[in-house]
Amino acid sequence: MASPWRAARDRYYGAELDTIFLSTDGSPTRVDGRPGSTGKIVLAGRTWNPLQRVTIHTIGIGGQLDDAFLAQLARENGGEYKKS
Repeated sequence: MASPWRAARDRYYGAELDTIFLSTDGSPTRVDGRPGSTGKIVLAGRTWNPLQRVTIHTIGIGGQLDDAFLAQLARENGGEYKKS
């Protein structure tokens, strides 16, 4: 099976993965349980998906959502942000 990571970076490679639906409470948490960085996640999306070959839609679930973060992540990757 071809690697979806290569497909996201190589515009001449046929991507098997073209859309991600990210369902989240919008509060990143590190492995150690401490709060994560939304900025690092947005930067990772830019690095991993520079050609926007993979569309990322974000779906916010819960009452205390980081709307700005979820909307930015979706927008920068050709997707849409929706609240549940």
